[in-house]
Amino acid sequence: MDLARLLVGLFLPWIAGFTWLRAAENRFRPETPANVFRQLGYGFFLGYAGVQGLVLLTAYLQGSVGFWAISSVIVFLAILGIWLNRRSVTTQTDATTITQAWDIMPLSSKVLSFTLVLLIGVHLWLSALEIFNRPVYPWDAWLLWLYRAKAWYFSGTVYELAPAAEWLRDVASSPYTVDAHRYPSFASIIPFWAALSLGHWSETLVNAPVLFCGIALGLALFGQCREIGLGPMPSLAASYFLLSIPMVGTHLSLAGYADIWMAGFAGLGFVSLLRGRIQHSVFAVALGLLMIAIGAVVKNEGMVWLYTAIVFMVLSVVSRRALVASITTAVILGCLAWLTGTTSLDLPGLGLLGFEAGRIYIPLVGSSTLQYHPVWSAYLTAFLRQDSWNLLWYLIIAIILTSPFIRPAATRKAVLLFIVLFAASQLAIFAITEQGVWAESFTAINRLPLHFAPA
Repeated sequence: MDLARLLVGLFLPWIAGFTWLRAAENRFRPETPANVFRQLGYGFFLGYAGVQGLVLLTAYLQGSVGFWAISSVIVFLAILGIWLNRRSVTTQTDATTITQAWDIMPLSSKVLSFTLVLLIGVHLWLSALEIFNRPVYPWDAWLLWLYRAKAWYFSGTVYELAPAAEWLRDVASSPYTVDAHRYPSFASIIPFWAALSLGHWSETLVNAPVLFCGIALGLALFGQCREIGLGPMPSLAASYFLLSIPMVGTHLSLAGYADIWMAGFAGLGFVSLLRGRIQHSVFAVALGLLMIAIGAVVKNEGMVWLYTAIVFMVLSVVSRRALVASITTAVILGCLAWLTGTTSLDLPGLGLLGFEAGRIYIPLVGSSTLQYHPVWSAYLTAFLRQDSWNLLWYLIIAIILTSPFIRPAATRKAVLLFIVLFAASQLAIFAITEQGVWAESFTAINRLPLHFAPA
């Protein structure tokens, strides 16, 4: 009975997210055939973002969080989403076209497609064995994110944990303390929701949503590849390449971290942005920006990725002349500000922007000390010499070298711009701030690129 309730709790947000995304597409682009696989993949992440919002809202309004109250709301939303889809004018789905393609596919292609599905299943099965048979490994997730979820579960509600200094002085309102007490709540709310669904705390089963996360990543990437024009077999290959990356498999198996979820929100968000710019799809751009914006409340780095997405959109639409004029104006204004001693601006409601006392301030992100770290050898070792990424970065290098042959030009521009901005965002974090120590220790230098892996 408990396992049945757990499955209900895990599938309800997925169904609600899928039906609402499908309803939105039917409303805003009714002429386009529905891509069920992409909708299932993206709908999963949107549904679990909704769980985070409902849990926080319920805790704020009622002071306690219960499974039946939240699940009732999700059921209502799912039924409403199904009702909104009742007049769908879309008659053909990607499942229909795949069935048609399968009928005319050569036997060798059918065998290869079946093999790819089998290999994807093997990778997910190996992660499932880890998730369901071994408690969370005693690293950060065990010490921080699962600890917080467990405290919330036995307290029956969600609240901020106290800083250690206040907790030791016995002046804190919270009975628990944790180092990362201000960390976004998503990585803790998901296992908390799983425990509520199960009806008791389980050191293994609370991480079941992470396995669903891996399935959704594969579905979403398969669907996006189909919409960009690839056939079923190459699209399956893309999903397999993603799920076979050792770093992806590691974070699926070491359930409890936020990075694999960020691969869904930020990574799939950039996939949608890329396709939106290449195919001039306003809906795909809007979906991509929404996913990346949600990522900003999943992990602290998400706000940096949102700024990166905004820069990507601006640079991808402006003309070369307007870009040169904008950069020239920015350089002139920067020089004038430096000469007049104005190195920072206090933006109302957002915070400081600029440089002050050796620190760089970015609104909604925070501040970092400016320090140069020679991280080039660390990147070379992590990306090309170690086995955490398999062939991914070699393929990226091949894309760059063969970019002059990419057609049409819009695709080449979008792909190269994305790669450049990805590299710039990583170097801005690790090469010029104190965060470089996490690159030299081979920790975050691998985890943050994971957020972009689907794209």
